[in-house]
Amino acid sequence: MEEFDHKQPAEAYYLGFDFTKDLGDDDVASATFVILDTNDDDEDVTTTLSDSTKQANEGKIAYLWIRAGTDGHKYKITCVAVSDGDPAATFELEGHLKVKAI
Repeated sequence: MEEFDHKQPAEAYYLGFDFTKDLGDDDVASATFVILDTNDDDEDVTTTLSDSTKQANEGKIAYLWIRAGTDGHKYKITCVAVSDGDPAATFELEGHLKVKAI
């Protein structure tokens, strides 16, 4: 599981999930993300903390636009990527992101 550097509540930027070791010659064709607030009984906060219109896939990396967050909370982010191969393969990566106002 990836441990991302902490972010401040007001920051907004891309987080990348790198599927290089899984995809071989394929690239990421599509990806879906789920963000759970581990401080709040794994509440699904995907729509609050991300903007799917800014999601991007480049080569073997799926990018999530992350924004907002509650100070002191830790979020579990799951990325499920589908390859452009035939047949298409599906892979999953997870990461944690802590939000801290400094």
